[in-house]
Amino acid sequence: MIGKVLRVLPLAMVAACATPDASDDVAPALTVSYEATFDSVLPGAAHNSRQTSQVVLAHGQTFDFTLEDLPDGAFDMGQVGSGQRLDLHVNLSASRLDSGEISYAVRLTTQPAGGGETSPLAEPSLVVAAGETATVHLGQDGGEFHTGFTLDLQAVPVQ
Repeated sequence: MIGKVLRVLPLAMVAACATPDASDDVAPALTVSYEATFDSVLPGAAHNSRQTSQVVLAHGQTFDFTLEDLPDGAFDMGQVGSGQRLDLHVNLSASRLDSGEISYAVRLTTQPAGGGETSPLAEPSLVVAAGETATVHLGQDGGEFHTGFTLDLQAVPVQ
């Protein structure tokens, strides 16, 4: 069972980029800080990693990064032993609402390591006060075995 909580355990980060969108540029840019973590204890292997970074996003921009080569069973313990390692792709955008709050849209997808068909995992939307931390957490608990991915986000308007 996958539960949602907002926090990420880092794996190997391979790519990260900000992509502009054709939206209006009237809204102020945001400095978005993130910490992504991935942690797992699965039969025959333990894995954990952590990635932190910061990016400035203009209104309508998205930011992408990838956690590569996650163990089989990372998001479905039924896949343990399959030998199919996964990449986790994270796409996020942040915008400041008229209320001053920050709205985040996050899209998580998986893909077999090395390429193949992409599968949607989760698409949480979060709204928090500027400067507060929003967290996305996906996890599985199977007694002595578990996996967890956490993504912590925090944004403030660029001054």
